[in-house]
Amino acid sequence: MGGDLSPMEQACLQSVAAQGFDVTLYSYDDVTNVPPSLRRLDAADIVDRAWAQRFIYRGKPDLSHFSDYFRYKMFERAALTWIDSDIVLIDPAQMPGGRTALVGRERQGSLNGAILHVCDPKLQDAFLRDVERLEGKDLSWGETGPLLLDRYGPQLAQSDPIYGPEIFYPIDHDSIWKVLLPEHRDWCETQCRSAATLHLFNNVLVRMGYWKAIAPPVGSYLHARFQAADALRFFEATYPAAVMRHLAHNFVASQTGEDLGLKAVVTQILPSAARSYAHHAKAIVAKAKPARRHR
Repeated sequence: MGGDLSPMEQACLQSVAAQGFDVTLYSYDDVTNVPPSLRRLDAADIVDRAWAQRFIYRGKPDLSHFSDYFRYKMFERAALTWIDSDIVLIDPAQMPGGRTALVGRERQGSLNGAILHVCDPKLQDAFLRDVERLEGKDLSWGETGPLLLDRYGPQLAQSDPIYGPEIFYPIDHDSIWKVLLPEHRDWCETQCRSAATLHLFNNVLVRMGYWKAIAPPVGSYLHARFQAADALRFFEATYPAAVMRHLAHNFVASQTGEDLGLKAVVTQILPSAARSYAHHAKAIVAKAKPARRHR
């Protein structure tokens, strides 16, 4: 919508522009820190700003659903390729060329619109028609994005092949934290050996508590990618690897329920608690006013 870019967004967009691609940033308000390698255009030339209030998720206007509508409208009016601001360009030589459509699949199987181009006028019209029907309704997650793309997958595949995850999404949502740790750099290099781009899954960074003004640790895969694109200059400082390990550990634990070895601890605690309860049952019952057990 507007406001300044975070250093992480600047670095990602710079990674694309630094490798020879023209990058246009659309916004409704002025953005004061657009990298010189990018150009900024008025988003109102694509979609009237009022539409940003018309897609509702959990009772509130949602920019994620609006951005889906914006990109479909952009295909119709500007014939550009959409990239999210958390896309890192890895290897332009791997970028498919001479195609009329650009659609990729994640490792989980769904189509993803983080990098997307649709030029078939019939599909553009269908996308816009379907999304506009949802105006003002309380939407489900992904209803205007991945779920819509999956529904039209067969038609999208008729014009050009849908690319496998190794091209645009080589590291999946659940493993993207590995690009932030030096000890996983070799693994990331292997995963991305055939990749054109890498999607950082901004929602994961947010849930990790990643401060986007700070660069990834020295030695990590993402630090190396930003260094190659001359994008480290946008950051205020660099994360110590130990701090990043702590953030990553907490995130993984929150996903798996294994914080502090939770499964092993529970396996030991439950039998122990049962034995303790049996041993002290008579004493508990004997009290005039039994203590309430907290759950």
